[in-house]
Amino acid sequence: MKKILLITTGGTISCDSTQSGLAPQLDGERLLSFISIDNDVQVEVDDLLLLDSTAIKPEHWVRIAEKIKSSEEEYDGFVVTHGTDTMSYTAAMLSFLLLGFSKSVIITGSMKAMIEDNSDATVNLENAVRAAKKAPRGVFVLFGSRIMRGIDSYKLSTEDFDGFISPKSNYAGAVKDGEPEFFPLENIDDCEIESAVTKLSAKVGAVMMLPGEGCEIIKKYTELRYDGIIVIAYGTGGLPDKEWETALKGASQAGICLAMVSQCRRGRIDTDRYSVGGGLQELGIISCRDMGLETAYCKLLWLLSRFDDTAKIKRLFSLSLCGE
Repeated sequence: MKKILLITTGGTISCDSTQSGLAPQLDGERLLSFISIDNDVQVEVDDLLLLDSTAIKPEHWVRIAEKIKSSEEEYDGFVVTHGTDTMSYTAAMLSFLLLGFSKSVIITGSMKAMIEDNSDATVNLENAVRAAKKAPRGVFVLFGSRIMRGIDSYKLSTEDFDGFISPKSNYAGAVKDGEPEFFPLENIDDCEIESAVTKLSAKVGAVMMLPGEGCEIIKKYTELRYDGIIVIAYGTGGLPDKEWETALKGASQAGICLAMVSQCRRGRIDTDRYSVGGGLQELGIISCRDMGLETAYCKLLWLLSRFDDTAKIKRLFSLSLCGE
């Protein structure tokens, strides 16, 4: 018999009616009472958090990871219920915090609360438990009919039951006729560094390029002594004008680690394609290549919290640590 740990963190799946609207209320045992569990599975519950996912912070990611790691030998797989708004961030960060982990972690949630009519919560939780007993090691998001790697999930819709996609890679699996199936995967974890982080203490900001807008926020991040800044650039990447270049040069000289991700969900940063991208390497800006914002942010935050050596951080950022 497979032994699965259900870790609840709140989110829509656990919501119930309150005077101010839906809010996380249901614990894990209550969630399990809505679903059917296969006879070859034993599910135990740890009610770790009870939050709307908009309230999830880095310290919560560490708590979730530490709970999973401390239970590695006791369980065959793990299911984490989570709100949809920051699910992709949590999935990405857990992928780094759990590097080298030997079991499967399935993150799921729902667009409608478990108590609501015609909710997707029941089927998602049932399928997540089934997936946890057969999944390969690693962190995955199961939502609707799709199974995605933790480092490549994106919330595309606020309503669709298949509201999450994998923008840059093939799906990790699919749910067919109520049975999760996993596809052959490569490079799930080719990292040899230790993932140990007890506190995500670094400060990382993000700045989105907008037509006609300046880059004063970069100067503010520099004044506030942030550790890292991610520039969310147009297309394949580049700087609009000298003002941006000057601001980023000042940030780099202040010791801030800079990275650039594309606003496009498919494709990659390519600094050699256009003249506007020519100065990025001189400024020491790391290309996030085809990573999404969620993964890029979590990777930079994790590395900056883990290491002090800027050269080492940039080198590790350029490597695929868990298939990102």
